[in-house]
Amino acid sequence: MHNKSIDYLIIGPAHPYRGGIAETNHELALAFKKNGKKVQIWTFNKLYPKFIFPGKTQFSNQNAPKNIDIKRMIHAYSPFRWYSVVKEIKALNPEAIIFRYWTPFLAICYGYIARNVGSNIKCIGMVDNWIPHENKIFDKFLNDYFGNSCSSFITLSKSVANEIKLNFSKPILKGFHPINEFLPVPISKVEARKNLNLSSNASYILFFGLIRKYKGLDLLIDAFSIYQKKNKNAYLLIVGEFYENKNKYLRLINNLGLENKVVLSPTSDFGFYHFIKTNNHTDKNGNVCGWGCPGADIEDGPLSVEEVIDNIKEESL
Repeated sequence: MHNKSIDYLIIGPAHPYRGGIAETNHELALAFKKNGKKVQIWTFNKLYPKFIFPGKTQFSNQNAPKNIDIKRMIHAYSPFRWYSVVKEIKALNPEAIIFRYWTPFLAICYGYIARNVGSNIKCIGMVDNWIPHENKIFDKFLNDYFGNSCSSFITLSKSVANEIKLNFSKPILKGFHPINEFLPVPISKVEARKNLNLSSNASYILFFGLIRKYKGLDLLIDAFSIYQKKNKNAYLLIVGEFYENKNKYLRLINNLGLENKVVLSPTSDFGFYHFIKTNNHTDKNGNVCGWGCPGADIEDGPLSVEEVIDNIKEESL
């Protein structure tokens, strides 16, 4: 048997790909390094075909993170490339592979690699979402194929762990969604409002992030139309890129007479990070942030929304 050249191989998004999953993969690699482990990230040379990607770009405009060994090795939808990837993994001979899994779209690619690298390499599924937000007919088949390729799982919430348990009895490490270390330095809300040209006297409700059907922005707009009738100085800020038809939201805003009460910004400006700094809030994956969040006072750490509801029920009994 060859010596292990690295401890962990992370397969998933990383620079130059954008997004929270890429950023937390960077953080995971740095955490391994801080603990004396050798690690590489193998990211995609092709991830989504253009015709199924709803956004403007899959790529970040930020500089590559320092001190992380990132290689673009994986073609997510070309099976003809996967055999060579398997050969290179065998030559690298890591102790374990961590597959970052958030969509069944990757199940066949990940599953093929996991099933062919050899039994001496542990294959761990690090799962952000198990049941997709937008369901498709083959999701269960694809999840089963990937799940049967893994020896164990890591999840970022209790709810995802429970979903996996319905079909697999393999070990599951239940964690929480980590908070990135490399965030902007918090500033006061007064200064943030000034930087963003927002009134110091108005009340603002903020929707922040990619806009997709399952996120319920239409429900927020409906609710805001009721709220602002009793709160005349309230405004709704919608900040983020539309991943679906923008016009349906514009029509809703117009039909409700909210043209002067709703502000749309196409980009998630870092300035809004300062504006939304609060004592406890939810992150982009629906986890309620605790001690790990900037400005947070609660001590219990991030929870899924389901867990928060369960806690409320228990406290009310």
